[in-house]
Amino acid sequence: MLVLVERGLGNRAIAQELDIKPGTVKIHMKHLFEKTGIRGRHSLALASMMGDTTDESRQVHSAAAA
Repeated sequence: MLVLVERGLGNRAIAQELDIKPGTVKIHMKHLFEKTGIRGRHSLALASMMGDTTDESRQVHSAAAA
Protein backbone atom coordinates (compact mmCIF):
# COMPACT_ATOMS: atom_id res chain seq x y z
CA MET A 1 0.00 0.00 0.00
CA LEU A 2 2.87 2.38 0.73
CA VAL A 3 4.12 2.01 -2.82
CA LEU A 4 0.74 3.17 -4.10
CA VAL A 5 0.76 6.10 -1.69
CA GLU A 6 4.24 6.95 -2.97
CA ARG A 7 2.80 7.01 -6.50
CA GLY A 8 0.28 9.61 -5.32
CA LEU A 9 -2.84 7.46 -5.55
CA GLY A 10 -5.87 8.33 -3.42
CA ASN A 11 -7.93 5.85 -1.42
CA ARG A 12 -10.34 5.12 -4.26
CA ALA A 13 -7.54 4.44 -6.76
CA ILE A 14 -5.65 2.29 -4.25
CA ALA A 15 -8.82 0.32 -3.59
CA GLN A 16 -9.29 -0.30 -7.31
CA GLU A 17 -5.65 -1.31 -7.73
CA LEU A 18 -5.82 -3.79 -4.84
CA ASP A 19 -9.41 -4.91 -5.49
CA ILE A 20 -10.56 -3.91 -2.00
CA LYS A 21 -13.09 -1.40 -0.70
CA PRO A 22 -12.10 2.25 -0.16
CA GLY A 23 -13.09 1.90 3.50
CA THR A 24 -10.51 -0.87 3.89
CA VAL A 25 -7.86 1.43 2.45
CA LYS A 26 -8.90 4.13 4.91
CA ILE A 27 -8.47 1.73 7.82
CA HIS A 28 -5.05 0.60 6.62
CA MET A 29 -3.97 4.21 6.14
CA LYS A 30 -5.11 5.01 9.68
CA HIS A 31 -2.99 2.12 10.97
CA LEU A 32 0.02 3.30 8.96
CA PHE A 33 -0.29 6.78 10.44
CA GLU A 34 -0.62 5.34 13.95
CA LYS A 35 2.33 2.95 13.58
CA THR A 36 4.67 5.50 12.06
CA GLY A 37 3.53 8.57 13.98
CA ILE A 38 3.48 10.43 10.68
CA ARG A 39 0.62 12.77 9.76
CA GLY A 40 -0.41 13.25 6.18
CA ARG A 41 -0.09 11.22 2.99
CA HIS A 42 2.64 13.41 1.56
CA SER A 43 4.82 13.05 4.65
CA LEU A 44 4.15 9.31 4.76
CA ALA A 45 5.13 8.93 1.10
CA LEU A 46 8.33 10.92 1.61
CA ALA A 47 9.28 8.95 4.72
CA SER A 48 8.60 5.70 2.90
CA MET A 49 10.75 6.68 -0.07
CA MET A 50 13.55 7.67 2.29
CA GLY A 51 13.25 4.43 4.26
CA ASP A 52 12.06 6.21 7.40
CA THR A 53 9.05 3.96 8.01
CA THR A 54 9.32 0.81 10.03
CA ASP A 55 9.84 -2.48 8.23
CA GLU A 56 7.01 -3.89 10.33
CA SER A 57 4.49 -1.37 9.00
CA ARG A 58 5.53 -2.11 5.42
CA GLN A 59 5.17 -5.88 5.97
CA VAL A 60 1.87 -5.73 7.84
CA HIS A 61 0.17 -3.55 5.27
CA SER A 62 1.73 -5.30 2.28
CA ALA A 63 0.52 -8.66 3.58
CA ALA A 64 -2.93 -7.28 4.35
CA ALA A 65 -3.25 -5.95 0.82
CA ALA A 66 -2.21 -9.23 -0.81
